[in-house]
Amino acid sequence: MSILDWAFIALLSCAILFFIFSLLSLVFAIQAKRKYTTLKRKKMKDKRKRKKLKKLISRTQKSTKKHFRRAAVLFLSVLIMVGAASYSRYYQQTTLEKEDANAIVQSYFLIDEVGKQLTGAENGASAESIEERIKEVSSLLVTYGNKKAYAGLAVDRQKTLNRYYTKIRELGANLSNIDKEKVSNIEYIQTYQKTVKQLQTTQKTIFKLFAVNEVALKQKK
Repeated sequence: MSILDWAFIALLSCAILFFIFSLLSLVFAIQAKRKYTTLKRKKMKDKRKRKKLKKLISRTQKSTKKHFRRAAVLFLSVLIMVGAASYSRYYQQTTLEKEDANAIVQSYFLIDEVGKQLTGAENGASAESIEERIKEVSSLLVTYGNKKAYAGLAVDRQKTLNRYYTKIRELGANLSNIDKEKVSNIEYIQTYQKTVKQLQTTQKTIFKLFAVNEVALKQKK
């Protein structure tokens, strides 16, 4: 389990524990309040007994306030912990985990490189160097495409990432058998240029979904 998983469990457990304590404090406060009300109704003719009763009423009143304050503090702690647990779960479900983030960033550069090599092929660049470079990049695409999205993400986000991983894996697998003849085939090149553009559109969707700064990535190209 990740740190966020442990944080969620710990916060939720503490919240439940504090809620139980707050209920107990509330019960004690109500009991003390009832005792205080009963004592206030008592009438003592004896001066010494009246004095003892007065002290007992004072102690009971303080005890009542103490239990009510404790119940309030504990309940407030419960609200804070539940809020923190909810936020940690929300953060986990909506934020890219380290491995996913790395796969998205690396595949962004790899797909961009594929696009550049295909454009070079279209413009008559060296077929041999293009073949070599595309094969190198395609193997990396297959590697990143073989992973699965982090299970802690929200289901719809997992599906989005897994569809993307499948597409880059398929692109890598298809380009791995490229040769000089295919590099010289304009139809072949244009077909994969369309695939690259589709993947770049998907990347923009993912960037928007996970608030990835594409401008910063472009500056690293």
